[in-house]
Amino acid sequence: MENVFLIVGLLSALYYIICVSYAGFKLSFVFMWIIISAFFIVLYLLKRLEKSGRIKIHKIIKRIFWSVFTIGLALFIVLEGLIVSGFAKKDKENNYDYIIVLGCLVKEAGPSKALKLRLDAALELANIYDCPIIVSGGQGPNEPMTEADAMAEYLIDKGVSEDRIIKEDKSINTDENLANSYEIIKDSKAKVLIVSTNFHIFRACLIAKKTGFENVYSYPAKSDMIILPNFMLREAIGITKDFILGNL
Repeated sequence: MENVFLIVGLLSALYYIICVSYAGFKLSFVFMWIIISAFFIVLYLLKRLEKSGRIKIHKIIKRIFWSVFTIGLALFIVLEGLIVSGFAKKDKENNYDYIIVLGCLVKEAGPSKALKLRLDAALELANIYDCPIIVSGGQGPNEPMTEADAMAEYLIDKGVSEDRIIKEDKSINTDENLANSYEIIKDSKAKVLIVSTNFHIFRACLIAKKTGFENVYSYPAKSDMIILPNFMLREAIGITKDFILGNL
């Protein structure tokens, strides 16, 4: 068993190096892989020390630890399954009242790769449905403009009529994206199609329903496969956090 801990710890450290090399130290949540690596390597060392007789851990402590660990692992697996359930579901009804595109990082050169993938998915829908498009996202401290402005510019440059685009440029997270979009629409019965990255769409739809939307549909955009595991981990923690805070 201790060898499994060592392998997981080393793989986590390797993945951290890959993510940082690929996307930089500012990649959201990437630090968690170092924490995971340290956790499993410490477990490996403790098992080795206990096996050699250098230390002895009380049975009650071990039982409590493994109970918590097992429950946590089971919860994590369930959450990841729910997240994956949103990957392939691309709703296509006869019509929608609004398309809501959730914001993502904007760089000096324009929308990030993740945001472009969301916007390209929105473009697919814009060619099918003739309904207003809400682009939702404010301006973060490391962004040159609001995400809503960047998204609107991208869509307009690709041929979407400016008259169709509604900018929601105050939000700083998914909760506010959807709460502010609801304030714009002011109709709980409206059929809304939410566009976000595939790993994020499950939680986004839950938040939308909690916000007050009764008719919520989803259209997941593709994600960058290299950093997908990082964001899958972040989403599992995000769902747990939102559940505890009552956002879901």
